Amino acid sequence: MQETQLKIENQEQKKAIPDARIFTMPEQYRHGKETKVVEPKIQQKPSSSPISPATSQPLPKSVPILQVKKEFSSSTKALLIAGAVILLALIVVGYILLRTSQPKTESQIKPTSETQPTPRPEPEPIPAPEPEPEPAVESPFTNEIVPGKDSDSDGLTDIEETIIYKTNPNLPDTDLDGFLDGNEVFHLYNPSAKSPGTLLEAGFVSRTTIQPNIELMYPSIWETQAGENLSVSIITTTGETFAVSVISQTQEAFSQTISNWIEEQGGQENVVKTTTKTGKEFYTTQDKRSAIVVIGTKVLSFKYDVSTKTTVDYVQTFQMIINSLKEVVL
Repeated sequence: MQETQLKIENQEQKKAIPDARIFTMPEQYRHGKETKVVEPKIQQKPSSSPISPATSQPLPKSVPILQVKKEFSSSTKALLIAGAVILLALIVVGYILLRTSQPKTESQIKPTSETQPTPRPEPEPIPAPEPEPEPAVESPFTNEIVPGKDSDSDGLTDIEETIIYKTNPNLPDTDLDGFLDGNEVFHLYNPSAKSPGTLLEAGFVSRTTIQPNIELMYPSIWETQAGENLSVSIITTTGETFAVSVISQTQEAFSQTISNWIEEQGGQENVVKTTTKTGKEFYTTQDKRSAIVVIGTKVLSFKYDVSTKTTVDYVQTFQMIINSLKEVVL
């Protein structure tokens, strides 16, 4: 090692001293002859860069990139696997806690041989009670009885107009006097012509008596039939019947008779109190098929029986009969 360093120092010293050139002129050229200077060839010397000593320490080897990547990939996989294991453990623990917090059903609880009850016979099923039918809403017209057809809406049905009063069922005011046909019949006037003015004068109605001093009118084409206990039946040409009877004649039984009749009809909510054309006290049901009229101390009952029919075709005629009721002076 020291010898090598000495050689390097000698070479550096020689390099620092410039090369000396000695010229010797030959004799033939000394007296005015041309002289040529012959320059010696200069050999190129090796570069003066210091030679690295053979014993210099080797450079550290660079870490292979591939190896770093492998180590990083392995650590990442380890982290992912650890995270998955922790997550799975949390799921299992949560499921166990959820199962333990829920109450056990009978099917989940398995009784041991000591606690297992003895089997019992299953009780016979009790049949469910049948639901009670809802009460039907009662209609004013029982048995699905409906009002008769009134094409011109004048208060008279088509049957009343064509059979009894000879009016036009499609014209509400047949005689064009400014009053509806049904309104004229209600007040005992003739609706088919301006004169004669009343139903009795036109011959559409006739008179009958219930007692010697009580009379009423009914359509002339119908028939009457006397009955027991001061009663009269008016029989129509289409099968219906109107029954008129005296149900009370004394002052003592007067109030009780009216109360009993109202109770029979279902109470005050099913009864309408009004007056007849002659000012008599008058009670009628909502369906216009039953009524009582007070005349002095007497109470008369009126009933409209439709028989086998399902339509009420003579409501206005029924009102006309009641309005015609009056006392006769003997």
